[in-house]
Amino acid sequence: MKFDVVVSNPPFRPVRTGRINPDPGRAVARHEISLDLETLLTCSYDLLNPGGRFYVVYPAWRLPDLISSMRSKRIEPKRLLFVHSTPSSSAEICLVSGLRDGGRELNVCRPLFVFTHEGMHTPEMQKVFQELELPKSH
Repeated sequence: MKFDVVVSNPPFRPVRTGRINPDPGRAVARHEISLDLETLLTCSYDLLNPGGRFYVVYPAWRLPDLISSMRSKRIEPKRLLFVHSTPSSSAEICLVSGLRDGGRELNVCRPLFVFTHEGMHTPEMQKVFQELELPKSH
């Protein structure tokens, strides 16, 4: 069975990095214990129709690994969005979309800031909540 879209929020810490949580569920969710990046991308490629889209949430510090692996598995990165907690903080996560067997052209989007310096959600983040129809937290 093939799909037009694959979406993933995979485990992102290599097994030999960081302290592994003693809770097995949390350990598998955070560390590449049962699913590593290469396997995720191989399976995603196999599941995608030609021209299908791959979407992933990944930590910014692992972006070089992600892009390199996507390209090696023939999923070409097409859009990149960095997500920052505040305008003065470094990006913590990135949202990447890729195209199965796509040509080389990457669009780097404007960054998304979650909170203002005062701790309130930014107008962009409020719009995300409204479009997803999620309740706002105060």
